Amino acid sequence: MSTQQSGDYQSIHDFIISQLGQHTNRDDLILEVCTRMGVRWPEAADLVAAVELEYSREVARRQGPLMLVLGGAVLLAGVALSGVALYFFAFEASFVGSTLLLDLQNSYVMGAALVTGIGMTAGSVYGLARVIASMLNS
Repeated sequence: MSTQQSGDYQSIHDFIISQLGQHTNRDDLILEVCTRMGVRWPEAADLVAAVELEYSREVARRQGPLMLVLGGAVLLAGVALSGVALYFFAFEASFVGSTLLLDLQNSYVMGAALVTGIGMTAGSVYGLARVIASMLNS
């Protein structure tokens, strides 16, 4: 492989990494690789997949800021949803008297909200930890 071809492959690799880091649509990226390199779709798709696999840490590092914002938003929403449900069970629910049926119906909804909120919180903490770890390792 000549020095010119080596430089062309490195520049196309850099382009693919950059576009993957910016969350570019995969089909648009493959089409652009086809245009730039003059190859057919299957070869371009294989190249994009190979670069994505080989440089997965670099792609993850470039995607990190957006993932941090989304993870933080999900974390806050999960905590808020869990908090509302816990507040309901602690202070609003009364399982005696004439409002028993209404409180039982609300309890199902708030129970689902509590489980969903806990799931959102746990999932976002896990995801944020992975994003932060990948950003620190690269």
